[in-house]
Amino acid sequence: MSSNEYHSDVMEFTPGQVLASKISSAALGVLLVVWYVLVATKVVPLPFWQIVLGSALICIGLSLLICGLIERNAVALWLSFCFLVPGALSVLCRNVAGCNYYELYPLYIAIPAIASFFTMLVCGKFKSHLKVISVFAVPALLFALTVFTPMPILAAILATIAWAIGVVVFIIVYVTRSAKDE
Repeated sequence: MSSNEYHSDVMEFTPGQVLASKISSAALGVLLVVWYVLVATKVVPLPFWQIVLGSALICIGLSLLICGLIERNAVALWLSFCFLVPGALSVLCRNVAGCNYYELYPLYIAIPAIASFFTMLVCGKFKSHLKVISVFAVPALLFALTVFTPMPILAAILATIAWAIGVVVFIIVYVTRSAKDE
């Protein structure tokens, strides 16, 4: 085998997995349209334009989540939470909790950490997911402190910059040590 041949670890899906994924995605699309009709006709007493985007994000996220579980696809699982978290925040906070963006922006910073956490629970590979969680959870927690404590935003920004510098230094040391070992 020559050195320029492509090796793939991509697994082939069975026709049943592909069909189940397509059917579930189509069903979620139909449910989304039904939801929109119910809200637009005031059967569900929510403001239509405040739930449109959030509901679409939730639908996409659920579709990716179901397909990821059916096909055992870690990337689809990870991406599903990148749609589910902002969709849920949008719908719930605008219509139920009455919160605003200022109180929620740390959760948006934490989306990669949340996605990696749930993907790690389903798929394993703890070490790589824990790295992503640590890189994004620390800044999210620092900014959450500005929301729930009197900590000034400038302190969170400076602490996040220090954290980022520390992560970059760690990566440089890790890469150079790996290069020397080879």
